[in-house]
Amino acid sequence: KRLKRVYIPYEIFLLMYFIFFLILGKKIFWRDWGMYALGLQGDYFRIPGIEQAWFITPLIVCYLLTPLISLSVSKLKDASKSVKLIIAAVLAVAYIAVCFVPNNYFYIITSPIVFYIAAYVWGRNYKKIRPEKKTAVISIFAVFAAFAVRLTAHYFLNDTLIYNRLISNMLHYIVAFGIFVVF
Repeated sequence: KRLKRVYIPYEIFLLMYFIFFLILGKKIFWRDWGMYALGLQGDYFRIPGIEQAWFITPLIVCYLLTPLISLSVSKLKDASKSVKLIIAAVLAVAYIAVCFVPNNYFYIITSPIVFYIAAYVWGRNYKKIRPEKKTAVISIFAVFAAFAVRLTAHYFLNDTLIYNRLISNMLHYIVAFGIFVVF
């Protein structure tokens, strides 16, 4: 149901944008348009103006995976803390590894999964976690530190895989997490 509320307006936007491109006589990159129609965007955009819909891929992936993740999380409910930490470490290493896979479309499908799982687990346990003022302050400092790292990295590493896929995306996730904890 939620997927339809996002995907149908996205497809209408894409169709209107495509017609606009045809009217203006812009070069059509058929492969890219096809990937966008499937909701698969990369960390580069060959279709100018389409970058504002960057969130569609993670959203679609997350909506499709929610039932599977929900089942898996419910089975891990009674797991020990050490098992949960091992799973978190494996997911973190998997995310970093995925960032360096050259295939762009593999990356854009798999990269949001790790953070969606973490956000899902956090959200399911939020009432038990009860962040304190100290946690909120640490979160705000983490957000500012992430911005500082990104600005510095942008200067030295712009348009590299490590910047485009790892540092830039990590900032999005850290800011989202910080906002969630503070507000």
